[in-house]
Amino acid sequence: PPGKEVTPQTIFRDIAEGLLSRGAHSPPKASESKQEEPTILDAESWGISMCKEFVAILEAKVPNEAKEMPGASSFLHHLSNHSVHCYVNTATPQGLIDEIVNKLGWRQYFQGIFGAPGSKESHLKNIARKENIQNISTQLIHVGDGENDRRAALEVGCIFMGVAPDGCSQFDGPSYATVTDMHGAAAILCGNGGQAQASLDIPPLSKDAWACPL
Repeated sequence: PPGKEVTPQTIFRDIAEGLLSRGAHSPPKASESKQEEPTILDAESWGISMCKEFVAILEAKVPNEAKEMPGASSFLHHLSNHSVHCYVNTATPQGLIDEIVNKLGWRQYFQGIFGAPGSKESHLKNIARKENIQNISTQLIHVGDGENDRRAALEVGCIFMGVAPDGCSQFDGPSYATVTDMHGAAAILCGNGGQAQASLDIPPLSKDAWACPL
């Protein structure tokens, strides 16, 4: 719902609440023997436990398997060359997103990289303050592939562009546009005089730049 802060911790807490409401129980701790009564965790504790396990899986797999979305490097390079400030806003743990960005060689493209435990809403508000944005509804755009990205943009009042790689929108509400990759985002945001381009002062991007294979 609007106004609710969404973080990995709150997501897993809600999952735990749903499981508990259906009669499920948290699994026994590794230190507990089969003869011992398992410790029954509440939703908060079980959610924290699941979140830690999830982060451990991400840290083991994601940095080595991370691949960019088609068009991302050329788009970021163009925006950086024209002094358009970009930020990473993600629910991925801070240490892990720093590692991913470094692996992709994107550090120079961003003025800031914001991950968990902060929420996407709070990150957007911090970015607006840092950039001294006077009109957030026309001067800040949030690009994301999840409904929580759209809700974060709605909460702070900025433009939202949805990304649906399979072409099927998973968003519960409207967005400025929905694209399948960063080639599509570049075509819209850096096209010939579109609303977002004019509002955000994004320079036109040549077709050769945004359509090149990566």
